[in-house]
Amino acid sequence: MPYGRDPVAGHWAFDEAADGGSTMFAAAPGYLLTEGLAEAVQRRGRRILWVRVGREDGDPGVLLGTLIAAMRHLDPEAGAATLELMRRQPGPLSGWPCLFRHLGQELALLLAGNGTLVLEDVHHLTRERPTLALVGQHLLPSLADTATCILTSSDELPAGTVTQPATRRSSDHLRLGPVAVREALERVAPGIGSESVRRAIKLCLGQAALVAALCATAAALGPGTAEQAIGQASSPDRLLELIAGAWLMTMDASGWRAHGLAVQVEYCNAALSAAALAGAEPPSGPWLQPLADGWSRVRPAWRASLAAALTSRAPADGGAVRRVADYLLAHGVPERAVPLYLDHGDTDGGARAIAERADELLDLGQWETLGAWLDRLPDEVTDAEPRLLYDRGEIAAARGQPDLAERQFALAAAKFTARHDPEGACRSMLAESTVSVGRGNPAKARARALAACALADAAALVRHQGWACWQLGVLAAVDGQADDAHVYFARATGLADRHGDPQVATFMAEAERLAHRVQEIGQERVALQRAYLSLEAARAGREGTPAGARRGAPRRAAGVRRRLRLVGHPARPQAGGIRARRTGRGRARGGGVVGPDSPCPPPAAGRCPPAPASGARRARGSRATRPIRGPPRAAQAGDAARHAHRAPARQPARDRRRRAGDQLAEQAGPRAPPLPARPPRPVAHA
Repeated sequence: MPYGRDPVAGHWAFDEAADGGSTMFAAAPGYLLTEGLAEAVQRRGRRILWVRVGREDGDPGVLLGTLIAAMRHLDPEAGAATLELMRRQPGPLSGWPCLFRHLGQELALLLAGNGTLVLEDVHHLTRERPTLALVGQHLLPSLADTATCILTSSDELPAGTVTQPATRRSSDHLRLGPVAVREALERVAPGIGSESVRRAIKLCLGQAALVAALCATAAALGPGTAEQAIGQASSPDRLLELIAGAWLMTMDASGWRAHGLAVQVEYCNAALSAAALAGAEPPSGPWLQPLADGWSRVRPAWRASLAAALTSRAPADGGAVRRVADYLLAHGVPERAVPLYLDHGDTDGGARAIAERADELLDLGQWETLGAWLDRLPDEVTDAEPRLLYDRGEIAAARGQPDLAERQFALAAAKFTARHDPEGACRSMLAESTVSVGRGNPAKARARALAACALADAAALVRHQGWACWQLGVLAAVDGQADDAHVYFARATGLADRHGDPQVATFMAEAERLAHRVQEIGQERVALQRAYLSLEAARAGREGTPAGARRGAPRRAAGVRRRLRLVGHPARPQAGGIRARRTGRGRARGGGVVGPDSPCPPPAAGRCPPAPASGARRARGSRATRPIRGPPRAAQAGDAARHAHRAPARQPARDRRRRAGDQLAEQAGPRAPPLPARPPRPVAHA
């Protein structure tokens, strides 16, 4: 949080924002002096959580870590639940909204009643990724009724960034009027002439940063120096460059180097300057904004002008920058240290820093940051370090590049094995096995998991033994080998208990229970299948025919009966066909069926001789042999005339049936005499 008091920094808009609600400041850097905003909030006696957002916070995972680190200045245990959730459900896999909502709930408890959240420079969250939308839509709504929220940006924020109502302030609201600029200059430097004051009003354009710089220069170096800069400047940036040159003239070469380093790093303090420049004095000047814990920050409005003034005085010192990166890395700020290494061409230092922090970045879901760093490393540097190969495989898998991921994991396993590092080799083999499963190669996945299990057993790596057994159990379960899956899961559960990880042990135990249940279901299915087969065999034995032979028996019997009827009754296809028989048309008065081609003579006694029946119909006679009384011949003639138009359509089918019957009759020879009726079965009496 900014410290210090500056009479030019105060503004009525800051007082309104500190009173409560949500406020968004979107103004150029020269118009907004954040120390005035901090002073307004402190006057209300509120608890302040001030977070300055940097370029590295564009990664949602890095931003969550930055917010948690700031919260722990107020409460050392704050954010612990969100950190645990980030490890169990990484944002790139499970989604970021739930993590931001969870942290918003923790923030609401921390700032409830009398708290203020200030997010400075949030324009860094909108340039590459929609991180600001996650803040505005999922984190800030939890604070709507409990805390004051203030956001500052040097760019105009897109519409819909914040879902809750917010007051918007722009450069027009923060611009100082001519009267305010005149009063500030006359109060600090009454010796400045009126003409210089009028020219300063035009040059400053109402920017508080420029007015504060003129006041500080007039107070420290004299009104004449300020007037000289005002007379020579043609633009606001040129005015700041002239003022910076005047201040640098009062310093020696070590001071120039300290300021040059501060411009490159953007921050400075006494310990950092001593570590990087061997005891040089920390920089000082109107371009530095005092912060907490002895730190200072180069004001954004001054950065370009100060760098231009230092071009000929303090050339870039790559060694000093690397020492600053070492200092930041040792103090737990890798997101600042790694870009410094890479920006100044120290790829070895950057690779070392990435390898040391990669596991933590992967655990917290900060995959975008890790992937961007790895992309900046040359291939020869990455190939020489197996940990970087493994990290590249993880990022490739997260980006949906399984081919590249599998190659990187295989190379990493070979490198780790060559270095006699069984832990890294097991980890790489298991990762390669997982990727092979996704690519549809279970044989290779099983081979790599078995190799990892054997290596872990030989090196007594309990943790990797457990995960290797877990991988083998999953592969066995997918392959339908329930017995093997249960064995692997049971061993993994025991290894997790030995390792002392209760959550993993619980997870493994649940997998073992499910595998055991699947095994029981398989055994029950086999038993039921055997019982069914035994029952079918017993039923077939009782009937005297094998079950397989009985399957098509009804259909074959029906075919035999049909052929026997055709052989025994060559005149079956009669005139009128099936429809005539069913409707009773085409029958003789006496009941016999008569057609133009029927071999039966005209009935003498009113009946045709009965046709032979087969099977069960012999005793009671079939439908064709029963005497059915038909309509008179006149009715038959009328029906024939009435349905004459249908005859051509049915005649071909009748002809085919008639010809088929005649052929079967010729093949069968003379018609057999009718069989005698079966005598009735005697009834048994008790």
